Amino acid sequence: EIKIKQEKSIWIIKPQASSCGRGIRVIHPGNVHTIPKDKKAVIQKYLHQPYLINQTKFDLRLYVVVTSVDPLRVYILNQGLVRFSTSKYTLKNLKSRYAHLTNYSINKKSSKFVENQSGNPDEDGMEGSKWSLTALWRYLTAEIGEERVAKLQDDIKDVVVKTCIAAESDITPALARLN
Repeated sequence: EIKIKQEKSIWIIKPQASSCGRGIRVIHPGNVHTIPKDKKAVIQKYLHQPYLINQTKFDLRLYVVVTSVDPLRVYILNQGLVRFSTSKYTLKNLKSRYAHLTNYSINKKSSKFVENQSGNPDEDGMEGSKWSLTALWRYLTAEIGEERVAKLQDDIKDVVVKTCIAAESDITPALARLN
């Protein structure tokens, strides 16, 4: 609470064990007092200038399978989802869930939500409120070039592996208890 007030920064709070966007909201110095003190949550600094597509925020839903922890063996599925907010991104209205959150459960209720027409990721266009990961790579290749997209894909793989390594000290004892 003190850090948020001192920095005059914006944060996003996500309640523990919640889904479908329930309880997710933007926190700023004016509403920092509303953070529940008796409930666990993840609070992360909010990006002021995120990379936008069509002036909207998006997130990636990647699918990862860990088949072994020691040695670490991780597989990332080539296909995934890209979920978009349905309102243009702005810091002028921090209460707009449609501008700041990308959750499908929230945005499907927006009058601006556009259903994706194709069920085939190789045919997916770059319109709609949810794209395939393949469509995103095509879009980004046209925008920033093949070399930068390849670098981005490598960086994503690095983050996935480092996340697994960071969680190893919690995973190994849990696996030992199962055996």
